[in-house]
Amino acid sequence: MARHLTRDQMEKLLTGTCEGHPEATLLLEHLKEACATCRALAEEIEQEKAQPRSLDQVMEEAASVARRHLSLMTRLKGVAASELKELLKLEPEKRRLRIGRSNTRFKNPILVELLIEESRRRLREDPFAAYELGECACEVALRVPHNDVGRGLAMTCLARANAHRGNSLRVIGELRRAESLLTFALEMFLAEGNGDPLVEAELMTLWASLRRDQRRFGDARENLSHARQLYEACDEGSMVGSVLIQEAVLLFEEGQPESAISAVQQAFSWLDPERDARLYLIARHNLVDYLQEAGRHAEVRQELERLEPLYQAEGDPLLLLRRTWISGRIARGLGQWREAEEIFHQVRSEFVSRGMGLDAAAVGLDLALLFVDQGRATEVKRLAEETVPIFLAQDVQREAAAALLLFQEAARREVVTRAMLAELITYLRRVRPRRAEQGE
Repeated sequence: MARHLTRDQMEKLLTGTCEGHPEATLLLEHLKEACATCRALAEEIEQEKAQPRSLDQVMEEAASVARRHLSLMTRLKGVAASELKELLKLEPEKRRLRIGRSNTRFKNPILVELLIEESRRRLREDPFAAYELGECACEVALRVPHNDVGRGLAMTCLARANAHRGNSLRVIGELRRAESLLTFALEMFLAEGNGDPLVEAELMTLWASLRRDQRRFGDARENLSHARQLYEACDEGSMVGSVLIQEAVLLFEEGQPESAISAVQQAFSWLDPERDARLYLIARHNLVDYLQEAGRHAEVRQELERLEPLYQAEGDPLLLLRRTWISGRIARGLGQWREAEEIFHQVRSEFVSRGMGLDAAAVGLDLALLFVDQGRATEVKRLAEETVPIFLAQDVQREAAAALLLFQEAARREVVTRAMLAELITYLRRVRPRRAEQGE
């Protein structure tokens, strides 16, 4: 009966007998090929005797991996900029077709990031375009090669793309579809993503926006608290400021304007007016809005004048338009009716030309309040017939729908009171998403 080598015999053969004896080396190799048991024993002994890698070796291997990754990302960054430019030149309906028809291009995690940023940039003025760009980002993310960049990063790209696509749906008003995509994105990131805390914080802020629009304020507050903790741990001061701006919006919509003022003032200490110019302006703009709601019209007008250079430097036409809207409410509050009416007509017309019907309807209510103050019941009736259907078409909350219908009926009977309309405007301002002021 054939006998296997003992451990002692194998060790001698490996460490002693073979040295200087080619025949023994050949015999050992033959033995390892022919006998699985002896091969396993030899491998076990060789593994035990292998010297552990030194710290220097480990660090050099890690540095080598980092250099290769940096080189890859640098190359992909240049390619991504070119590919984004090419896609943006196409008609929206042709972009995904171009991506899908390419076998070797549009597989870039940096391109996913650039498409997400472009989607976010367009969200305020054209959420449908933002959604389409989010779809393109998802299409590219699905093509990112896991072997090149790592599965964790590839899945994180896909999670972020879907999350921002869901956020676009939220802005459009499709809250159920938005929740479905955000759920998918968060679950994907937590299960298969790269664990980046900044990405997790980003997803939490998107969830907070959705929960706020769903009027689930407690959940929104928890999401923002989680995001703030992550940003603070990562020393991301400007993002902490952004979260505080969102907290202020949440508090305002809960009917706590004084708390909203306090929260947005806290945001200033986290923001650099030069480095975070847009975010800083949004915070100041929101503060003006909250103070105006409190009836401090003269103070707000002074603040707007001080902010004028910042508005002009930012050059955001939509933010400038909303600034003008606030100035109209201030003029009305100060009894400057002719000026207020001219401003409201101007702003309303601009919103209509931009296809922003809900905002135009909201200005219409401000104009109706001005007409109530002047006893112009016929104009109030006309504005009620124009604006109420627009709000109702947005699937507003049951309480808001009831209040709007009550206003419409009162306008038809020419019995609208200032208190009734002012309360309706305040309520709608709190429950209607105010995305331009949030910088979303």
